[in-house]
Amino acid sequence: MKKSTLLFSLVALFLLFSCTAKKETAKKTATSDAETDYSEYKVHYKTWKESIRIENSKIYQSVEDMEFDNPVSSTPSSQKTKILKDGKELRDDQLKALEIGIEQSGFWNLTEAAYGAGKDDRHYPYSIEVNIGGKKKKVLYRSHPDKPAPEEFKTLESFIKNFIKGI
Repeated sequence: MKKSTLLFSLVALFLLFSCTAKKETAKKTATSDAETDYSEYKVHYKTWKESIRIENSKIYQSVEDMEFDNPVSSTPSSQKTKILKDGKELRDDQLKALEIGIEQSGFWNLTEAAYGAGKDDRHYPYSIEVNIGGKKKKVLYRSHPDKPAPEEFKTLESFIKNFIKGI
């Protein structure tokens, strides 16, 4: 992990924990003085093995447990979905911390809808979809050893994983 990604993750965790230490839910604020409706925020991080979804002020996380009878096969012999978080309610201050983390990651600056391997090449898919504050974007990264994910994608991916650990 690059130093900038690690530093961003540490700052994001500090921000998250400082927000969650408050006893009261933070007042809803927005730069335009209008109330922010955090319940409209949607974030979905999805990989071939994991899903983290935030919507309606709730967080959901699941992972796929796969077993392979044939060690050289890419087709699992069995697959089970394990639910780790199932609709845990998020406070406004946590959702505001999420919004700040997304802004600081540079995710909105990504110009392409897909990065990495070609759609017909073998790959593992990773996607991040964000719908916050009137902005909407979905970015797909198809893993490939010669084509690393954009730094902004990796930074937001790391932030989302660290964010959910603090919940």
